[in-house]
Amino acid sequence: IADAHNTDPLTGALNRDGFNTLMAASFKEAQTTSRPVSLIAVAIEGVVEAANVLGAAAADDVVVSAVATLNTHFEPLGGIVARVATSTFAGILPATDRPQAARVAEDFRADVEAHTKTWVPNATQTGPNIVAAAGVAPAAPEAIATNGTPDRFVAAVPKALDAANAN
Repeated sequence: IADAHNTDPLTGALNRDGFNTLMAASFKEAQTTSRPVSLIAVAIEGVVEAANVLGAAAADDVVVSAVATLNTHFEPLGGIVARVATSTFAGILPATDRPQAARVAEDFRADVEAHTKTWVPNATQTGPNIVAAAGVAPAAPEAIATNGTPDRFVAAVPKALDAANAN
């Protein structure tokens, strides 16, 4: 899947087209194997502010660092990360249930909190505040078998992200 058409040129992560292709394949595999699959949506807040205050290169550094950090949490579980919008990412975690996916999301969010000043080294104490919100949308095997479709599954992600932002 990772070719020039399906890859974000800045981060090397899948782009939206690559994500959609992989999501359909992951969902089909979950249906075939009766294993869960989870989707994590991540919004990185403060990227626009970093660009406005420190320039486009600083904002790019934040985005690249976010993808690298996501990969450290997703790759050990066989997960894939995609950049689906300027500062919005999605990760697919095969064979991962809600509790495990929620731990991955929280660990990532904590890493962002702990390391953002290293992502934007020129930021001052009053510089852009970079924070992450992560929402989890799991698909249990029984839900996939009865009424699940990849489109319905992906549609659940913004709701999960909204719920995460509300907390």
